[in-house]
Amino acid sequence: MKKILLLALAGTLTVALFLAGCASGEADTAQNTDNGGNKPASWQTAVSKEDNEKIQKLISDYFVKMYSVPVDNYQQNSESGNIPDNLRSFIAKRTIEEGNNNAEIGLNFPRFVGMNGITLIDYTPLMRLEDSKQPQIEATYIEENNGSLLYFVKLNLKAKCIMDGLFEKNYKLNEQANTYQKITAPADSDIDTVLVQTKYDVELVKEEKDYKILRARESTFKQKARDRLFRYNNDFIARIPYLNLEKTADNTNYANKQDGDTYNKEKAAIVSFFENIINLDNERRILLNSSWDKGIADFSKLMNTLSIAKNEEKQDIMTIGEDYREKFSKEALLLQNNIYSIRVQGELKDTCNVALHPAYSEKNSWYIVTFKAAMNKNTGISGSEKEYSFDYLVKLVKKAAGPQIESIKLNGINTVNSPAGE
Repeated sequence: MKKILLLALAGTLTVALFLAGCASGEADTAQNTDNGGNKPASWQTAVSKEDNEKIQKLISDYFVKMYSVPVDNYQQNSESGNIPDNLRSFIAKRTIEEGNNNAEIGLNFPRFVGMNGITLIDYTPLMRLEDSKQPQIEATYIEENNGSLLYFVKLNLKAKCIMDGLFEKNYKLNEQANTYQKITAPADSDIDTVLVQTKYDVELVKEEKDYKILRARESTFKQKARDRLFRYNNDFIARIPYLNLEKTADNTNYANKQDGDTYNKEKAAIVSFFENIINLDNERRILLNSSWDKGIADFSKLMNTLSIAKNEEKQDIMTIGEDYREKFSKEALLLQNNIYSIRVQGELKDTCNVALHPAYSEKNSWYIVTFKAAMNKNTGISGSEKEYSFDYLVKLVKKAAGPQIESIKLNGINTVNSPAGE
């Protein structure tokens, strides 16, 4: 009897273990299947080199195509969610069928963006130095999620811009949608150009053999279309340096020769100007101070007589207008009566730091200029010299004869190794 009972228990345990094994196998399989119960294709867990190349080209072509159309043309699309005809071939069927004509569609089109007092009104993709037919775009694979692939995209653009006040005069706001309609075209003289980088999150799905874009959204996406279209919602876009000052691999030349030449010419004008100011003796500094008070005729004449407004080749490096007192203050020109002499150790061109300011644009060349010099105050006794650091904001304008300084602002003069300012 005991023997029969043991055999029965053994059989029950065997069946239980078998059933448990089957259940465990089904759970493992379910964790590795999509909603249709099929095992995922390899591209769903890792992007192959071949697939990645296809996706990179798709993303690049999509953004080049999208930014080849003026921003004005996308206002109706942003309001209604209607997918533009020029982009439909890139878009997934699901997005077209379910999201078309819905403002909350996950496709974000070019729009007017405000930043730091200017509004960006149109865009053009920047092209690579090594291949002028390829845009400056970087698409990085992030992850696979429920059958779609997520890429993080950075795209560099050349953007036309105008001051905020001019934008509000030339464009009418649709308050309900936060889109704009152009009333009058801005004058060419009011339009400047800057460089920006935009960031997008792009989701793709595979339809038969091809990949299509399911969503392409600004990387700091806001859920409601009206909030996203707010002009100063600009977290997805940032200014980048207007001049490319990267060096070649051997560090002997600029990668972008044209930008390098522009920088060298503008730096030369800045250095020449400050050399002229620094080399003034106390007597001429007092005379220039007096002429500054008298008016533009006297001031301009003496500046030219002393060759402060010219470089060694006698070329103009400074433009002086009726508003010279605002653009060239006495303090910035170091015309204080108690300055007896200023002396730089070595050549100023070797010690002066001339760096692009973030506000540098096509029409306005802004620089941050810093240098150190020994300054003798009050008396001519050499032992009373102290070393100071000088910090300036300098603006140049482009002239046919070469760059010229339009204004300088003294940010501060500090004794070296001391936090206190003068």
